[in-house]
Parts: sequence; C-alpha cells; structure tokens
Amino acid sequence: MRPSSEDQRGELGNHISTVFVDLPLTGDPLERLARVSEEMTKVKGSAQVRAGALIVGATGLAPPLVSSLAVRAMSGQLMFNLVVSNVPGPQDTFYIAGVPLREVYPAVPLNPANQALTVGILSYDGGVYFGVLADRDTVPDAPEAAAGLERALAVLTAAAR
Repeated sequence: MRPSSEDQRGELGNHISTVFVDLPLTGDPLERLARVSEEMTKVKGSAQVRAGALIVGATGLAPPLVSSLAVRAMSGQLMFNLVVSNVPGPQDTFYIAGVPLREVYPAVPLNPANQALTVGILSYDGGVYFGVLADRDTVPDAPEAAAGLERALAVLTAAAR
C-alpha cells in the first residue's frame, strides 16, 4: 500500500496488509477482472485492511507468518493456499556495473503450513513482471500454473483491446 497521508510521504519501508478476496475463475475475462477490481476497492477501505496493517506494524514479523496469524485471529482456521502480492516498483532503469537491469522477477515466500502457491507482481521500468513460487509436493505442475497465468494474461490483454 502507498502512504495514505502527506505526513507518511517519504517514509521508508513497505505498507503491508493482508486481505482475503475470492477470485472468480470462470466467465468473461473482463467481467472477472471488474469483479476483482470492485472487491479490492471495497476491501482497501475496510477495517480488514487496517487490522492487517496493524498486525504487521505491531509485530514486525515477516508477511507469510503474519498472514497465517491474521487468518487464525480473524476467523479461526480459514484455509487459503494462494498468496498474491502486487508491489509498484521503480520506473527508472537500474544499472549493475554499468549494465542495465532489463527485468525483475519477484519471489513471494511460501508459508509451508498452508500455502501452495504464491504469485508476485512487480512493475519495473515500464514493464510488469510476475514471479511464481510453488510447493512442489502440493503443486507439482508449477510450470503449468505459470503457463496458465501467461495464457490468462494474454486473454485479458486481447479482451481489453
């Protein structure tokens, strides 16, 4: 989350919240995207986001552990196995020893207690990059999951034109 007020502008660190959203898996791609966008808009202004942010701020724990703690605290044992993290990245080119960094792929850690798949989304230098991490015992076909993500993005891109 971005700083929400002028007094937070320029602060270092990430603003993290854990929220739960149902992901529609069937139907028209643009309608599914609109439903997710509408749900996220509602959730971002809710007490659920503020509670998740308070848990992170108070504990200083790593996000996967906070996620599982938040799940237990909010509703007993609500199970989830997918985590998606979207982080806006720098829009300028970075260089390493004078060589431009062309692509950046995020890795969102798995909480082995209950997460089978994570998807990290990071924008960088005008592009958007996806990183997929999976528990090989639970998701042995992780390359197919990544390929499915690519196909779904292609369908959304085509539908948006």
